Amino acid sequence: MLGGAFDVLAGFLLLEAQGEQRADGVLDGGEGGTANVAVDLYRDNGNGTFSASEDTFLATALTDGTGAFTHRTVSVGTFFTVVNTATLPAGHALTTAAEGTATFTDFGSAADVGDFGEVATAD
Repeated sequence: MLGGAFDVLAGFLLLEAQGEQRADGVLDGGEGGTANVAVDLYRDNGNGTFSASEDTFLATALTDGTGAFTHRTVSVGTFFTVVNTATLPAGHALTTAAEGTATFTDFGSAADVGDFGEVATAD
């Protein structure tokens, strides 16, 4: 268990192989992570739908050299992780949705909030 007095949200941002047919955010051979991309954490306002203008911004985590990111929260509820696409490397775009969701009803839980994919769109 990763938890304790907090809940853990974790995920991964990977660079999809050029020309991959699926571009699905799943790590395949020849693919790796992308570092220094911002992933923001928001607390849901209670409607279950992400809105940057209505949900409460809590924190930003940067992906590490493997593309992994982690957020910790000390409250229960529903949370959204959102890839800040402005921080993707130049010429890259997401191949998956930019948001992940996790709901915690008690403390000491962990959730994989989704693996996000990106691809280089320019040479």
